[in-house]
Amino acid sequence: MRRLRDGRGAPIDLGSEFGGGGEGVVHAIVGRDDSVAKVYRAPLTDDRVRKLNRMVAGANPKILGIAAWPIDLLFDPNSGDPVGFLMRRVVGFQEIHQLYSPVQRKRLFPNADWRHLIRAARNCAAAFDTLHQEGIVVGDVNQGNLLVNESAEIRLIDCDSFQVTSAGQVHLCRVGVPHFQPPEFQSGGLDWTTVARTADHDNFGLAVLIFHLLLLGRHPFAGRYSGQEDLLIEEAIGKRLFAYGRSAVRNGMSPPPHTVPRDALSGEVMDAFESAFVTGGINGQNRPTSAQWVTLLDQLERRLTRCADGSSHYFVPRSAGCPWCELNLNGAPDFFEGTGSIGDGARTFDTARFWSEVEQVSRPDRTFVPAQRADPRHLRPRAIAVEGDSGSIVRLVLFGVAIGAVLVSALALIEPRLLFATFPIAVSSSAGALILQRSTPLGKARRRVREQLDSKVAECRGIELRMRRLASESLDRFDADRSALLRMRNQYDASFGHQRAEIDSLGANVRMRQLEAFLRTKLLYEHRIEGIGTSRLATLEAYGVETAFDVTPERLADVPGFGEVLRARLLDWRSRIESRFRFDPSQGVPRSELVLVERRYRQHRMVLERQMKKLLCELREGVRKSSAEISEMDRQAAELDREAKQLRCDLDAMPKFGWQL
Repeated sequence: MRRLRDGRGAPIDLGSEFGGGGEGVVHAIVGRDDSVAKVYRAPLTDDRVRKLNRMVAGANPKILGIAAWPIDLLFDPNSGDPVGFLMRRVVGFQEIHQLYSPVQRKRLFPNADWRHLIRAARNCAAAFDTLHQEGIVVGDVNQGNLLVNESAEIRLIDCDSFQVTSAGQVHLCRVGVPHFQPPEFQSGGLDWTTVARTADHDNFGLAVLIFHLLLLGRHPFAGRYSGQEDLLIEEAIGKRLFAYGRSAVRNGMSPPPHTVPRDALSGEVMDAFESAFVTGGINGQNRPTSAQWVTLLDQLERRLTRCADGSSHYFVPRSAGCPWCELNLNGAPDFFEGTGSIGDGARTFDTARFWSEVEQVSRPDRTFVPAQRADPRHLRPRAIAVEGDSGSIVRLVLFGVAIGAVLVSALALIEPRLLFATFPIAVSSSAGALILQRSTPLGKARRRVREQLDSKVAECRGIELRMRRLASESLDRFDADRSALLRMRNQYDASFGHQRAEIDSLGANVRMRQLEAFLRTKLLYEHRIEGIGTSRLATLEAYGVETAFDVTPERLADVPGFGEVLRARLLDWRSRIESRFRFDPSQGVPRSELVLVERRYRQHRMVLERQMKKLLCELREGVRKSSAEISEMDRQAAELDREAKQLRCDLDAMPKFGWQL
């Protein structure tokens, strides 16, 4: 047992190792459960000692409440040289990626729903804000230096790498995980080993963490790229190719399959991500601060509503309904299964009673029958105003025409050859008289009534044509909706048999199910695979490949940037994991598999029930609305028809020539 001394000279006896990294080892302390010791592997430089002294001196309740912060230096009792430091022990916390990873969350945080992840994201932002207010920059932001518990509280670890300032001297953070660093540090940009980082640089990594939490492990820059070359996450960051951004399609980027849709988040949160990942850091534009994220995430959680199917789904209200149910229906796993229990598959929705309600909705008639129209025999002509005295003019003209006709006839009797000369004169006189009659006030009045009559008839026919079309469309829509309801009812009824058959098939394939359950416990990030670093692990996770069970040729074929060599290494790793599996006949089907089947079918039935009820409401409303529209149009057509018949009656009663006045 090694003994060290603290800053007051008191002995500190080191216990067992339980953590550490490349720089040092974390030990328990004999007789002290509240603290642990970090001992460095190599001698400390003067700069590192000054930095640790500054951190110890700056420790305060706010920092100690969120971080495993150095609270005292540890010294070698023989040489007196500082070799490490004391910090408070963090108990009951897990690494934060174990919360946002769907696979690990089911195992370590089985009761965590989306509210829990939002609160954890909010508390991450609050922790960063506490540090930034103290002039501290995390620098090496990554999923490994944040811990979270079941209450969504956050603790920061590996704090001795943070950037602090002492007496005007900046003690740099000289490490970093590339896929959490902003574009300024990518692709030959700034060198974080020599450049003082800022809170705005931290805000990029914070936004990545928040994105991970809200979108269940997806990385904002891990997407499908339509370009010719393979694009690593760091390269996408350097080019600001946010896979979920407004310009993603134009830039050749799209999210991976089974991704939470954009509108599942509030517009304000998506705007903040856009600022953090696309415009931030350009021409002095700052990214959203940690304090701003606290406000945004508080607002987001307050807007949440619970899914109507009674599951552990919480979401921002949207026209398309629950996004988690939508993802499940499209083939994604249930990201929030909860603990639950295996049910008996009993019916909670009476489809027979529901169908009787469907049958009570009357089917529209495709053949439209107009309402009773006005009887023209009961109409009486109205007096039509005629401007001016047209009768005297017409009579005078017609008298002249008559005299001309008599003279022409007489001349023709005396000299038949004159008939050919006088006939055109008679015809012209008659035509002129007719034209003159039409241009008289009476002729104009008749023409005006005729035009009104033609307009009313045409308008009435147009409305009747639209009514027939609407009646036909209403019937087609009714039949389509009713067919959809019948199809969904049959799916609902059949699901119970499908559920029993699938459970029976589980029992017939016990060995395979045990193997699948075994493979699901083997996490990629816990194993070393040549060529698969943190960036490629993030890409795999973004495409839902987290465990040995997920490593299949079909799944890997969809992951960009993984060529034949890397895929072969992953498949070889899976084969080695499979070789360790031992079948236990006494165990039967894993209970988790039974629960998974029951939940999937139960949720499927809940979704069908909700869709059927919604469609029935739409069916009723569609029939009511179309019936009301047709009735109104029919009323308009009847009124037009009555007006047309009245105009016909008026026209028929008007004299055609002046002497009939």
